[in-house]
Amino acid sequence: ALPEAWYRLEHDRPRRPSQLDPALRGDLETIFEIKDLLRGQKMTVEGARRTLIGKRAGKGRAAPVDIAPRRAYSVRDRPADLGGRNMKRRWLPALVLFFLAPAVGELLCGNMPPLQFFKPPALLCAAALYGGGAILIREVTLRWGKGWPTLLALGAAYAAVEEGLMVKSYFNPQGPAAFLKDYGWWGNVNWPWVTDMTLYHAVHSIAVSILLAELLFPQRRGESWVKGWVLAVLGLLLAADVFLGFLFFGQEGQPDSSPFHPPLVPYVATAAAVVLLIILARFLPAGIRARGPDTPPAARPFWFWLAGAAGCFAVMLNMFAMPHLTPPVVPVLVGAALACLVGWWLWRMSRGGAAWTDRHRLAVIAGDFSIFILFLPIIERDHREAKFGISAVSLAALVFLLILWWRVRRRTAAEHAHANGGVGMPPGAPPAG
Repeated sequence: ALPEAWYRLEHDRPRRPSQLDPALRGDLETIFEIKDLLRGQKMTVEGARRTLIGKRAGKGRAAPVDIAPRRAYSVRDRPADLGGRNMKRRWLPALVLFFLAPAVGELLCGNMPPLQFFKPPALLCAAALYGGGAILIREVTLRWGKGWPTLLALGAAYAAVEEGLMVKSYFNPQGPAAFLKDYGWWGNVNWPWVTDMTLYHAVHSIAVSILLAELLFPQRRGESWVKGWVLAVLGLLLAADVFLGFLFFGQEGQPDSSPFHPPLVPYVATAAAVVLLIILARFLPAGIRARGPDTPPAARPFWFWLAGAAGCFAVMLNMFAMPHLTPPVVPVLVGAALACLVGWWLWRMSRGGAAWTDRHRLAVIAGDFSIFILFLPIIERDHREAKFGISAVSLAALVFLLILWWRVRRRTAAEHAHANGGVGMPPGAPPAG
């Protein structure tokens, strides 16, 4: 009952205590009393439970059955933010996301081969851009009490910052979109490229990276991972990265060529679009339904894998095949329709976000990764010198997914056993999925 009550509090975020039903208020009162004991006296969970029972007995109050333990807990079950030896674990999820996001956004797609990606200057610049952006977006979404609509809108703003304001590929006919040649340009902007890059960065670079980091640290999913001053530092690093990219990214989208000077009006319009997307994200609904006893189960994980794979493959086709087959307006419309269709498909299969578990989340990620795992060896075969080593990236991604799938499956099996009277989870852990 306690993990479920905590999960409901994190996602519902009522404005006043009177908005909580009495049963939930009682559960949360127990949670907060235990947390105060854990933080103030550095107790184990079992010690806090016994102390709370004694305090309530002294006040003539019966201890609720919700805090009766199913097993004894050791000091290892203390929250990671209590200080001392466990303080370093507070930073671990953010640190992993800081380096995971550039690996997903640049290394996995083959844009940067391993020998280039793992050079310290390139790695730090990519981490400040992708990792800093992913952490900022996750923390802002969490602190605003929002959900996936806000996170994806902020991801679209991130895409405009990177591709429009930093790399300037939206406006550069000799940049990363040079393969499109004269296709899709209007008002000094390549609109099919804008559409595809917005989808790629919002979903793949940002949303998938955050989802993957939360799968690696499931008990920290509903928590803030960094303090306010760390967010400020990450924001400054991101701004410095964007400014340096603006100064030095050149005709081929690389810093070793002559700088490209974008047209003023589209560039200012892109900056304004970033601001509008952030404002829009602030007022979007949370977009997740509370899970109730009558919520039907989600679809099988295979269908989530298929949605991730189909969405990623369709974006690749829209980016590289459509320009040879259709007028420029078609990729733009197809990209927008694709985002709505896949989003609706996932929403429907997950019962409004209320029924999907970590197995479903991992299935979506695996579907997205599958396309890159399949095509990276083909790309290296055709461009061996420029893309040397990306086949190893494909193999490493496959092994990583298999290991993570085994971990998630083992954990969800343990949670299922707990729900049926088996060995339990520590209080405060999120419910299954």
